Parts: sequence; structure tokens; C-alpha cells
Amino acid sequence: MKLSDEELLQGLVDRKILQPRQVRKAVDLKRKTGDSWEKILQDLGIEKTQILNSIAEMSGTPSINLEESVLDPEAALLVPEIMAKRYRLICTEKVGRSLILAMADPSDVFAQEYVRMRTGYDVIPKLALGDDVDRAILALYAAPVTRSGQGHVLFAEEQRPEVRTIAVDRPATVVSFPRMALSPSQAAQDAAVIEDNRKLATLCQFSTELAAIEDVEQLFLRTIEMAAAITNAEASSFLLYDEPHQLLYFKAVKGEKEDLLKRITIPMAARSIAGWVAMYRKPAIVNDVTKDPRHFRKVDEMIKFRTRSVAAVPVMGEGKLLGVLEAINKAGPDDFEVKDQEYLSILAGNVAVALQKCESLSRLRNFFLHSVEILITAIEALEPLVKGHIIRVARLATQIAMEMGIEGKELEDLCYAALMHDIGKLSQEARSMADIVKRHPVLGAEMIKEVRLLAPIVPLIRCHHERYDGSGFPEGLKGENIPLGARVLALAEAYEEWQDGGEGKKLPELFFQEQGKSHDPKAIKALRRVLQFPAGGK
Repeated sequence: MKLSDEELLQGLVDRKILQPRQVRKAVDLKRKTGDSWEKILQDLGIEKTQILNSIAEMSGTPSINLEESVLDPEAALLVPEIMAKRYRLICTEKVGRSLILAMADPSDVFAQEYVRMRTGYDVIPKLALGDDVDRAILALYAAPVTRSGQGHVLFAEEQRPEVRTIAVDRPATVVSFPRMALSPSQAAQDAAVIEDNRKLATLCQFSTELAAIEDVEQLFLRTIEMAAAITNAEASSFLLYDEPHQLLYFKAVKGEKEDLLKRITIPMAARSIAGWVAMYRKPAIVNDVTKDPRHFRKVDEMIKFRTRSVAAVPVMGEGKLLGVLEAINKAGPDDFEVKDQEYLSILAGNVAVALQKCESLSRLRNFFLHSVEILITAIEALEPLVKGHIIRVARLATQIAMEMGIEGKELEDLCYAALMHDIGKLSQEARSMADIVKRHPVLGAEMIKEVRLLAPIVPLIRCHHERYDGSGFPEGLKGENIPLGARVLALAEAYEEWQDGGEGKKLPELFFQEQGKSHDPKAIKALRRVLQFPAGGK
């Protein structure tokens, strides 16, 4: 919950941190200087920790004191500078599949969603004082950051080497599976042939599935599940290759041992089975690790696990080592066989192609989002008097959508559409400002319709000036004929434009009286909840 100025000051008075006589002085200073509340309150003698803890308590948001925190630069730089400055946030560390975000406004769900889209990680927002966030951003992006993580005293040394071979910043995995019953021993050779054909058919089907996977985390998870299934293994793992440091490490980890396994690196040397496989680019089968000097016992000792047998193959892409795929502990009394190794090799080949595709998609996605930021700047340059309009619309549209239960890909598409809804204003076809206003939805849709990545948002941009009662443009669509995302976007933009007009803050009820009937009733109800302004409110 975001606090108003009145709520902030009254809350500090209630907690006896601010004296009633100081309130008037604080308000006068705010009006005269325009300084942040943090600075004004500190000038009045209130300690920074008191301010932070009080705001956190009043808003019900966990907080973080950046002055007492150590930032991980590798994690922090996952968020581009332009995004950090625009939304006043900084990533302090990476925990599993989540980024800890220190935010001046942790109620900004759009900023959180945008970071999630940009980085591919979930986010955990924490309240930080805005001035501290600004200083941390300045220090982070002004300082050179080396691969060892040393670049500025604010930041901790890197915990683990940076991986440059694959642009994948998500966790590899050791997944345990229940013991799988082996096929009954039969004299007929046909049974074994049938089983082999079944597994090969499964691998062929899986290769089709891989072609559709765009999420790296899902790719790793499905790969190790398949590795264990086709080899009848109790567990499996995927280790990625760090070429600069000549190491392997567990890329993603599931289960109780996640934190432990993520700290372990495997040497590229003959003293580990995976290291040997990676070093020589050859597969290996070891059915009794106690008799093999290559077994790296440190892993078992750290996670209290007993490895009995291993089948491992290198994962190669375009002649380069990407990692190692392992099946661990053959279920039942049998040993790993050559055919298990062959199954893993087929799987590794398919996965290598999928990984490289995901890397390309990641680069394309990052380029696209960076381009969006540039477009926002260009559009705002056309209308400097409403600077920040696009971000405010995107933020409000996201909040309305979440209140309506919109999530996943549909929510992501809406966020993109909200950021690009005015892109048509950059078209050279419009001859006047009136022409731009009238035609920009169609011009914007035409500008992006050939970009496959943007196909889902074309109708949202085209229809964001349609109205539920049919009074909008360009087609005069009505009711459910307007895409849901466009109805949400239309309401968000209408409300922000209404607030931008005139002097001072307007009462929301006036908007609902003036324009409420023009918009989707469900979206109107959601907007009331976002504004915490129920029907009949004043």
C-alpha cells in the first residue's frame, strides 16, 4: 500500500516520532524546497532507520536498509540502468529463482512485472528509502564491475564465477525420482526391442516438445526428468560449463539440497566423472563409483547422498561444450548399459539445439525491451507536457488487469501493449496533431503488425481508443467485441488523461460519473478497487 503525505505524517505523529508542532514545519519545507520526505524528516532530527521502519510498518511492506546492505553486482546488473532509474529500484541479490528488489515504491506492481519480463526472474519487492535507492543506482552504474565482482565498495565479491558460454541465468537440477520397476527379464528378445523402440519414440516426441519450449528453467527441468525416465535412473542432473574458469556447476537445483548444490563447482579434470566427460568430450558409464578414482566424493559428502552409479554425456552445440548431462543411480539391480548412454546422447543433442534457441530468444527479448525504452523516450519527446504518461498508463493498466484476474502471457502482452500504445504518434503519415490523435491507434498497429513477437498486442494497440458503449474509434466497436486487454488499456489511459487535465488532484468519483458508462463495467469495478474508492465514495 502506498501512503499519502497525510498518512505518512499522521503515522509518524501517532508513533511519537514526529511532534505535532513539527508537522507544519515539515509541510512548509516540502512546499518550499521540493525535497524528499526522507531528507526533510532527517533535517528535523528524525533518524533514517526510524523513518524506514515506520513507513514499512504503516504500509505492511518488508524493508531493506541499503546503507547496511551489501549488493551483489552481478545480480544488480540484471536490471538495466534506464529501468532502475525510471522506476527507482535496484536489485540487491539473487535468491534461487527470485531477485530481491529494493524499491522506493514497492506498491508499483507494473515495475515488478516489467522487471520480471525483462529478466525472466520472479521478484521479491522490499521498501527502501528513495534517496538511498538513487545513490545506490548512481554508485552501481557509475562504477566499473569486473568479473570477480569487484568494482565498488558497495558490492560484495561474487559468490560464483560468471558464465559467458550460454546466456542463461536460471538455476540445473538434481531431481530425485521414485524407484522405477525394471522390465521383467524375459527370454524373448522381442521384449527388449519393443522397449527400445518405445524409448526412442519417447525421445522423438520430446524433441518436438523441446522445439516449443522458450523458458530455460522449464527446458532444464523437462530435460532431467526425461534423462531419468529413459535410463531408469533415480536422479539426474545438468551441469553447465564455465569456460573462463574451467569449471562445471549445477545450473538448477530442486529439493532440499538446492542451496548446497548451488555452491558446488566441479573441476574440469580427471578427478571427477563429469569433469572427465567435459574435458575429453566423451561419454562415460561407471556402475560402481567406489572403484573409480574419478568419482568426486565432495558432492555426496556435502549433501549426504550416496552415488552408486553414473551415466554421463557431454552436451555439445556447434562444436562447443555447453555442459554435462548425468543419470545417477540405476534403479533396481541392473547396471547402466551402452544403450542408456546412447539415449542420453540423443537427448543431449536435442537439448543443445533448444538451449541455443533459448539464448537467441533471450537476446532478441532483451533487444526488444531496450527498444521499447527508446521508443518511450521518443514518444515523450513529442509531448513533453505529459512526460511520464506512458508509464503511468502502463502501471495503472497492470493494476486493473491483476484485479480482474488477468495473469500469465495475457498480462505480459497487456504490459507490452501499454508501453507501446502510443507508438503510432511516431508515424510520418500523420499530417497534423489532430490527425495524429485520430489515426495513431491504426498507424501504431500497422507499424508492428509484421513483427511476429508483437503479434498478440496488435489488436490491443489498434483498439485502445474504442469504448464499451460504442462511442470510440477507429471502428466504433462495442462491448465484448473489443479485446479484453484493449478495454483495460482504454480505461487506464482515459483515467490518466482525465487526471492530467486541469490543476490539482481530482476526486475519482467525478471520473466515474463523467466517463464510467463508456467503459467495461468489470474494469470499472477493478479500477475502484485499485483506487480504494468504492461506488458512492467521496
